[in-house]
Amino acid sequence: MEIIKSIFFVLIFLITVIGILCVKKTDRKLNILTWITISIVTVFCYQVFTAAILNWVGIPINLISISACNAILSIFIFVKCGSVKNYQKYEISIFDIICLVVLLATVCIVFLRQFGLDLKINYETSDPSQHFQFAMDIVNSESVKGMFFAPLNNGMFLSVASNFINATLLYKAYILTESIMLLLSGLMFLACIRKYLNNGIMKISGLIAVLIYVLGYPLNNMVFGFGYLGVGITLIGFIICVTEMYINDEISKRFNVLLMGLGSLGILTCYVLFAPVVLVSTFACVSIYHLNKKSLLKISTFINYFIMYLIPCIIGFIYIFFDVFFSTGTSVSGAINLEGYIYKDLFSNFILYLPVCLFGIFTLFRNRSHNLVKYMLPILTLYMLFLLYRGLGGHVSSYYYYKNYYFMWLLAMYLFVYGLSIIYKKDALLTIAVMICILILFAINIFNVEKKISEKNALFNSNYVSNSLFNIYNFNMERNVDEGGKLDQNKVDLFSWVAENLTSKGEKIPVVGEWLDYYWFEGISNQRHDEIYPWIMGNYNFFEYIKNDNSVRYLLVLTDSTYYLENQNYYESLTKIYENEKGYVVRIK
Repeated sequence: MEIIKSIFFVLIFLITVIGILCVKKTDRKLNILTWITISIVTVFCYQVFTAAILNWVGIPINLISISACNAILSIFIFVKCGSVKNYQKYEISIFDIICLVVLLATVCIVFLRQFGLDLKINYETSDPSQHFQFAMDIVNSESVKGMFFAPLNNGMFLSVASNFINATLLYKAYILTESIMLLLSGLMFLACIRKYLNNGIMKISGLIAVLIYVLGYPLNNMVFGFGYLGVGITLIGFIICVTEMYINDEISKRFNVLLMGLGSLGILTCYVLFAPVVLVSTFACVSIYHLNKKSLLKISTFINYFIMYLIPCIIGFIYIFFDVFFSTGTSVSGAINLEGYIYKDLFSNFILYLPVCLFGIFTLFRNRSHNLVKYMLPILTLYMLFLLYRGLGGHVSSYYYYKNYYFMWLLAMYLFVYGLSIIYKKDALLTIAVMICILILFAINIFNVEKKISEKNALFNSNYVSNSLFNIYNFNMERNVDEGGKLDQNKVDLFSWVAENLTSKGEKIPVVGEWLDYYWFEGISNQRHDEIYPWIMGNYNFFEYIKNDNSVRYLLVLTDSTYYLENQNYYESLTKIYENEKGYVVRIK
């Protein structure tokens, strides 16, 4: 029965994607690769909307309820399309197929390079362990709260996987979602720039730009395991696509308004840090469009705004501010002042593309072109300058400041491609020269030409320059390597044994280990005992707690932790019931 639920969910999800593709949007043929990408993200956003409503009325959020909501939408779409016998027509080119194949190959290579075929835990930070827990919390509680976009959609994937694999291996299913999201980020970027790739030179340049984009900050996102952040950037790409369709009258306005409303809700419930820039810029862009059309004060425009902005903001305010801030007593200023580990580079990664980017944005303003990025870039720049100013004063952490670089990377690479398309119209040879220059510098960096010359004779090259232009790629390649995983597999085996033999039977099992061990242990063993660990509770005697708490009968001890060394004699005196190279499980009562 459980397997049937999983199969039913996947089938209904795919049917819903097909349904959105079938909706008549325009009389002209549309690019099917672009619209498959948009349709998938639309279903993710729709699932968030339905989960928010289901949660309010007290209906459990699980495979059945989400499948039912998807089925209702699918039935409505097919009935409506069937009644008028009018479906959208699509086209696809050889170039689109090549892009898809190249992207698939690239994602597979970097994914397997980082995690291996056996899907080892190999992230730079502990963040993914917590987000794995958030996804499992939705599976366990059948409810949502806070910024639940990524946890909900990951949770549905884990629910499907749980009916095919052992529960102790669900972390591998979570890791697998990284490849899906990295591929989706590349496809969404391609969707954003596809309209500028109308000839051979621009198509080749565009494909190179897609790889440059994906192997930069999106790959860095996978290295760190900031799943929500990567999804947030993909959502911004989605919003760029559908907003530009709106202001260029490319598709049906009613359908377009729904897509924009779902996109607004998506970014609010995915990562609220980006919401101010996204919502303000889209609102300004759409308002100027209506002002030029002399339709700003029409009732239909107010209805559109109600759907695109007011409803998403109401839902977002309730879930974000009540669940994240009001219920926890956390202030916005306090939240963005928390430091964390993140990739940091002030500007070097943008230098190579900056001249063409600036040419692109200047051309948009000079020609008075109506384009969302034209509004989004200045607003994001001012937003980042404000955060930098506050950060230098000690009020905003560098961690939250540098998260905006993932957003800026999307806009910069978009403008790079747009700038190239304008240059091509003026002089095709200049476009070719720009791309050859970039490829030569990439080759010098990849093959360590400067280093090899220096090693041969340092007098011919004493300074390495190319590295600074490709800092993020070098950082990613150094860390996107499977070296046994950041978390020892013997520890993972211990966590799995505890989950299968103890916590699955209702036992409360603390771990004597470091904070990284704790987060993954809690996720894999499906426990939530924040109240017993000193790095969460502050000045707190963990050792006394585990000895005196009658509900704790077993203990997992990791022998490479400082907490083990502090009371080694005590732990060694207990009866071991399972052990391996990295630790053991003991009975304490």
